[in-house]
Amino acid sequence: IYDAGSVDQSINSARLALNVANFEVNSASQKIALQALKAWINVKKSREVYQIYSEGMNLVEPLLGQIKDISSSGITEKNSLLLAKKEFSKLQINLEKARNANDLAIKNFMSIYSTNENISVGSMGNLDLDFNQITDEQMLFSLNEYKALEYSILSVRSKINSLEKTKKPNIAFRAGVVAPAEKTLDDGTANAGFIVNYVYNDGGETDSKIKSLKSSLESFENDILDLNRSKILEFEVLKKKYKISQKEIANYEELVDLSEDLVKTSKAQLVSGRSKIQDVLDAEVQLAVNKIDLINSSANAEEALIELYLLLGGLDDFKQWNFVPPR
Repeated sequence: IYDAGSVDQSINSARLALNVANFEVNSASQKIALQALKAWINVKKSREVYQIYSEGMNLVEPLLGQIKDISSSGITEKNSLLLAKKEFSKLQINLEKARNANDLAIKNFMSIYSTNENISVGSMGNLDLDFNQITDEQMLFSLNEYKALEYSILSVRSKINSLEKTKKPNIAFRAGVVAPAEKTLDDGTANAGFIVNYVYNDGGETDSKIKSLKSSLESFENDILDLNRSKILEFEVLKKKYKISQKEIANYEELVDLSEDLVKTSKAQLVSGRSKIQDVLDAEVQLAVNKIDLINSSANAEEALIELYLLLGGLDDFKQWNFVPPR
């Protein structure tokens, strides 16, 4: 009949603990989704870089051959051949590194998505996110880790209240009937009564449990403070990383356009004799470098953005994606 609310508090604690488990599971699944998306970005980046180095090799080889022919005829200095061979050697090494990076990215992707099929990874589409209007407090409240800790604190507090209420007397009503098959009314008996229970001394067991729970409560509260500090810092770092990457993208897009114009100009001047083959080679190399820098900056921006998505409510927007490669 009466237990000072001890059972109610215990049930409430269990319900809150269930919420904690749900938030922890969701947090773990979000982190897996983050790794999957990063693998997606990495495959796309490594393939594009490898393609640029492959195309660069196809462009440089004939230019190197022309420089060798001119050098052997004594028309030009050996220095041009030396510089060309140096650039070609660097390109060969970078091509091999790009090939290895691409192979590793694909293996990692296949491992995450549990497939051995050929994969085709395209653009991630529009990932615009207006994070400038979001406060640190809003970001924290959207975190699964924060919610799990908050509910853990509430669960422990309910458990402490439940234990503290067991120190008070509890009252129970009990009734019973004995009804024989024959002469039920004459020989049957019934009894009813109230039972009052009060534990005067349990040897400190309840106090020990409460002390342990209060220690856990303090630990959870400290965890929230640590989480606040780390996530606010992470939020600022990711915002700056994204903004810097966006500036780099704009810069490298301009440099790629300028480099393409320089390649066209140097080739045209080569025909008229106003430039050397070495100038064309240098222009092609610089164009490739700028394109690779653009690819890396774009990948950095995408990574920063999906990590911001994770901080600001999770990656549920990406659940509609079909990650399974076509068969």
